Amino acid sequence: MPLVLNDDDVARVLTMKDCIAALEDAFREMGLGGVMNAPRRDSFMLASRPDAYYSFKTMEGGLESLGVVAQRINSDLITHPLIRHRNPGPLDQVRERWFCLRF
Repeated sequence: MPLVLNDDDVARVLTMKDCIAALEDAFREMGLGGVMNAPRRDSFMLASRPDAYYSFKTMEGGLESLGVVAQRINSDLITHPLIRHRNPGPLDQVRERWFCLRF
């Protein structure tokens, strides 16, 4: 039975310390060949807004020792807003926190 979690669900139950410990275990198991890991897939297409495009990303992985497989799905409407009357560069995007509009 699938368990669907959003970012808030994960933040309520997983501390950074627990996350790092789980990642260390997973990478150790990866070195032993007990991991299924698919590369991230990114799909892009035009959006209904003329100033944006749609992005859909997925990635999957599994650990044999735990008998689990997980998939992360990300759906974004990507925009490049004007900041101070010009298109932002990567540093402006970080400084201004303008990455995307989520829906």
